[in-house]
Amino acid sequence: MMQIQLICNATIPNFDPIIMDAKQTLALFDMVSEDVVVVAIHLEALDHCTVSRAALRELASGKGIAENRLLIPGDGEILSF
Repeated sequence: MMQIQLICNATIPNFDPIIMDAKQTLALFDMVSEDVVVVAIHLEALDHCTVSRAALRELASGKGIAENRLLIPGDGEILSF
């Protein structure tokens, strides 16, 4: 079964992040099975989302996370499952 997780490190001033950041996202891969696919959304879409697509992909590649396990759609891109 495919699972979807929200990622972007959305923040509200003076509060903890309200959505996972890059570090939390990559840690997720240590806790789930190899068949879990994560879709990173809201990246670069809102002023309060501080994780960029390029930065997340670079960090994931450095941890050996395959591109087919961490999907990072571009603006307007539609993913079908």
